[in-house]
Amino acid sequence: MLGLDYPLFRNQAALMQSIQRRIQKCSLFVQSTLPVDKIAAFVDKMHSQYHVLLNDQERHVLRKAGFPATFLVVHPSLEDTASFHWLLFSSGPLKGESLADARVNQTRLTWRHYVLTENRYKRWTWKLRREYRQEYEGRLLEAAKGRNTVQMNVLLEGLSKMPMFNGVQEDVKDLVRGAQLAWGESRSASRMHFFQRQPNWPES
Repeated sequence: MLGLDYPLFRNQAALMQSIQRRIQKCSLFVQSTLPVDKIAAFVDKMHSQYHVLLNDQERHVLRKAGFPATFLVVHPSLEDTASFHWLLFSSGPLKGESLADARVNQTRLTWRHYVLTENRYKRWTWKLRREYRQEYEGRLLEAAKGRNTVQMNVLLEGLSKMPMFNGVQEDVKDLVRGAQLAWGESRSASRMHFFQRQPNWPES
């Protein structure tokens, strides 16, 4: 079974990067979960139906010939250790599949706390989901107003560990700036331990 040898991503950031790299040409998608013991057979079925295990060059040949190119992402569920999360992407309609379009605001692709979107330069990038960003901002403001140094350190440490795609990086910088302003006068805030430890934001 080919599914038994299907490579898994080493971490969440690698998975998200793989999706971001291919979404421009395969923006239609469907996603769900399966029990661990069914995932290998599922991968084989998807390859038999949609050729999901082809490499990028083979996908290019399919698209040039007028056929939809696909790819499959499989990752252990972060919420349930007994299941896998899968995402099927395609460059065109697939018979038997109800596909959403990542280019449409109402059906953007989300992954945990992140949403895949196009920036002002029409380049794909991950950003924080609006609801999650608002929730995190509220926690930062609460810590700032209460001068809770311990909680602020915990929250900023959490921001520093997020996968720093360009969109996420912009969101994180905005959240940190907001926390600095809420803490008080910028000169005194800049001397606080947690604002001195801001990470070097890497490019994705």
